[in-house]
Amino acid sequence: MKVRVSVFSLPPARVAPPTGAGAPLVDDREVPYDLLVSIPTHKGAAFLGASGLGNELDFVPTERHTLRAKKHEDVFVLGDATDLPSSKAGSVAHFQREVLVANLLRTIRGEALEGGFNGHANCFIESGFGRALLIDFNYDVEPLPGRFPIPGIGRGISLRQWLWENHPVVKREPPK
Repeated sequence: MKVRVSVFSLPPARVAPPTGAGAPLVDDREVPYDLLVSIPTHKGAAFLGASGLGNELDFVPTERHTLRAKKHEDVFVLGDATDLPSSKAGSVAHFQREVLVANLLRTIRGEALEGGFNGHANCFIESGFGRALLIDFNYDVEPLPGRFPIPGIGRGISLRQWLWENHPVVKREPPK
């Protein structure tokens, strides 16, 4: 059996509803597929857009490091409400809270804000058999390839080797 695999990304609103045999594009082309995985444009809460705080996607434009709203000096934003280039995960709001509270208090006291948020996020990825991986990253550091548990430190085994040792599967060969 021959399987055709094509992976591509299109700007939002370029794909019409699928026909079942292909994905019709707005420019009259059609991309054939066997399995279509479509991810809609992520948007913020509609009430943020309706309030005038949100942008065209209903996220509040936010200063990256201080968490102050760009158009409203007396508004601070955290979590999913921001337009920041960070994960929309609870861990991000957790790491934002200290900076937000400190800068809110600085504003109340009439002091200058400090840019302490660096985009810190982490995410658990379920890897099966009751186990998970933890990835950690920020604005400047993407999840790092390397040795587990910390690149350059630790037992000196690859993540693949660690997974093989810690996820028992019957009739499996060790990684090379």
